[in-house]
Amino acid sequence: MTTIIPKQPLRVPRPVQYFVRNNHRQLLDYAGKVTSTGQIMNVLVTGPQGCGKSTMPLQFAAINQRPFAVIEIGMLAEASQLFGSLHVRERETVYLAGKFTQALMTPNCVIHLQEINRPESDKTLNAMFSVLDDQQRGLWIDDAETQVDVAPGVCFFASLNEGYDFVGTMPLDLALKDRFEIKIGLDYLPANTEAQLLTARTGLTYDKALTIINIINSLRNNTQEPIPISTRATLEIARMLKFGIGLTDALIASVAVDESMLESVLVAMHFDPNMTQTLQRTTTDYSIYN
Repeated sequence: MTTIIPKQPLRVPRPVQYFVRNNHRQLLDYAGKVTSTGQIMNVLVTGPQGCGKSTMPLQFAAINQRPFAVIEIGMLAEASQLFGSLHVRERETVYLAGKFTQALMTPNCVIHLQEINRPESDKTLNAMFSVLDDQQRGLWIDDAETQVDVAPGVCFFASLNEGYDFVGTMPLDLALKDRFEIKIGLDYLPANTEAQLLTARTGLTYDKALTIINIINSLRNNTQEPIPISTRATLEIARMLKFGIGLTDALIASVAVDESMLESVLVAMHFDPNMTQTLQRTTTDYSIYN
């Protein structure tokens, strides 16, 4: 058996302003309570690009004061990259744990398997089966000649983008998907909630933030050529406006939308810089997750 040496301790992230639907909050609270007793849980998060999939596990770790590790599945060419490597120190062979191995060994760790359906090789995911299986919760590392068991209280989050628009992705193996006890499907926030987020994160006034979101939603819901615009992009547009860049220039620069399409949307909306359209959705089932 080879001695496994961990790296620096994993850090607890700082919380951010993050809105979550109340039914999703209940599921996250449930996951937090279950894992606080030492049980291990798997959570799968899906949804359109830039809707908060990556922020959810980070916020979960922050508010529950848990160490946090992000594993970029899309950067893995082979399973061995997950675990670590052998080294010689003072004439002794030791095994330096990779981030994944260290996270598995860290009690109460939140492990985010980012873009789980974008590995360079689908064989890379085979290593995930045993740690995500509630009957095994461990893996054998050949180089270290030892078994690594998942530490008590670990919570796995996996996020993915689905669809042909995302290059390099593949359908998630049904047997792997079945190992996630909780599955959360995210979507873009309601207009007034997304405007509140922009105001909280950038300091832009609510009216200006709502104007941005109303225009963005018109592009997202365009019947002829809908454009999927992430909340990440709307935040950047708000920052540009706060800096003094014009709204049209900010939209074109961040979204890369055709200027003629943007003009037609603005004309159809009878755009006024001071306008706040009637909201079609409410925010009663959303609240800040903290």
